[in-house]
Amino acid sequence: MVIAWQRWAWAVTLVVLALSAIPAAEVVLNLPDPLIPNVQMPGDIQVTDAPSTVVNITFPSIPGMTIDVPDEGGSVQTTVVNGKATTTRGIPLLVTARVLGLNHIPPITLHLKDGSILQTQALDVRVEHGNPNLAGEAYAEAAFQPPAIVPGEPAKLVYRIYLKRGNVESVGIEPPAGAILLGERQVARGRSYDKDGGQWAVITLTWPLTIATPGEYRVEGQQDFHIAVGDGFFDTRVQRGRVPVAPTVLLVKPLPTEGRPDDFTGLIGPLAFTAELDRPHISTGEGVELRMTVAGRQVDLLKAPALALPAGVQAYPKDDGKSADRNSRIFRWDLVPSAAGEVVIPAVSIPYFDPETRIYRRAESKAVTLTVVPGRTRELTITAPVPPPGTAPPDTSASPAQPAGMPHQGRLAAPLRGIAKQPPSPHLPLLVGGACLAAGGLLAGLRLLLLRRPAANRGLALTRALAVGDLPAASLALASLRPALTTASEQAAAKALDEAIDRARFGGQALTDPTHWLRELENLR
Repeated sequence: MVIAWQRWAWAVTLVVLALSAIPAAEVVLNLPDPLIPNVQMPGDIQVTDAPSTVVNITFPSIPGMTIDVPDEGGSVQTTVVNGKATTTRGIPLLVTARVLGLNHIPPITLHLKDGSILQTQALDVRVEHGNPNLAGEAYAEAAFQPPAIVPGEPAKLVYRIYLKRGNVESVGIEPPAGAILLGERQVARGRSYDKDGGQWAVITLTWPLTIATPGEYRVEGQQDFHIAVGDGFFDTRVQRGRVPVAPTVLLVKPLPTEGRPDDFTGLIGPLAFTAELDRPHISTGEGVELRMTVAGRQVDLLKAPALALPAGVQAYPKDDGKSADRNSRIFRWDLVPSAAGEVVIPAVSIPYFDPETRIYRRAESKAVTLTVVPGRTRELTITAPVPPPGTAPPDTSASPAQPAGMPHQGRLAAPLRGIAKQPPSPHLPLLVGGACLAAGGLLAGLRLLLLRRPAANRGLALTRALAVGDLPAASLALASLRPALTTASEQAAAKALDEAIDRARFGGQALTDPTHWLRELENLR
């Protein structure tokens, strides 16, 4: 019993697998769109992988439309993809419509030889008169959509080339001078019909664009085409022709004056505006980068926004940042605060005209906050060395008369008692005299060496640091010179050089030639 049940289940499985291997049939109704009224136009029904042959077709009743099957015609096409064969049969139709507008065609039923049926999907088709301009071999037309805009409002230049036969090698028109393209040119191919129902090929080219200056912008030209003529391989010629392109005009109206902001510079929206710092925390004396990104269609026309910075913050403009999006622009500054604390960079706004609503708006960035903690200072301070861990601090009980920094002079130990005094040696005077002469000569030599040794030249240290491009060292050397600045010209030179070094360190600018400032400073000690 178990064996019989297993055989039955296996048979059912084989049947299911066999049925799943049979490709599902597909039926598609193809008709011209639009249908030309009172003109008999060709169509077909495409039947793919039908389980049997079509022996009869039942057409629904359609008011104002007749569908017939010609006595001859049809097609069969077999394709093989990845070892799977697909067969498609085309059943020709002749359709005549008499009612203008949108016509509904219910499903068409196909009766197969094996007794099964297939049906097409319901279809809505347009019935309208053919293009009366289509005559001869070619026709071309251009139009702006919409025909009137304000500066910056998006529009399209649509150019259509109609060909009864043949082809084109080049486009006969281009967007007008002064147009700003908002995207790539798009190309589409389709078909159209003349007033007699004749089918034409259509090439449609579309340029998305806008114009920033009011005025009238005209497009016109000539369209060339060519046709292969002849009745055989050895009798094929190329016939060339040309058709005019009717002129079309885009009217760009001036921007309205009502509600126009005083700082409006002609920028057309929409815009997106953001601001950010490359890090939220720095130390005093350090720089932070502020980045402002503006996204829109005309960002190439935008100038760097004006910053309203709090007191004590210097801004050094940098080159624009790189953006992967051509419709966005990045402005950058190095900000250098002079004191610790919370620094708030205020929001910045840019006025623009919104072409959709025809009113002026503002794009505004958000305020950003920078935390500045105490760090490097601009002045040098000389401090006493810190004793190593575990070492007793130096004795500060020296006499007030003892100069600071001199070794502590402690009291000498008392002579030891109970030791007899030895009589002086007879050679002691000679030894003492020789020692005195040697000490005098040594002191004289040291005095000469000290007189010949120049004092430390801090101005020369500044010059050397600038010569090798060590800007941090130059900044420190300049700070150490401040106590030695005695004249107004020296102080002015030090201030100008200090600002130039900061612009080079934090603003990304090349260091200005410091020669005229160093003439005032390099000899200071």
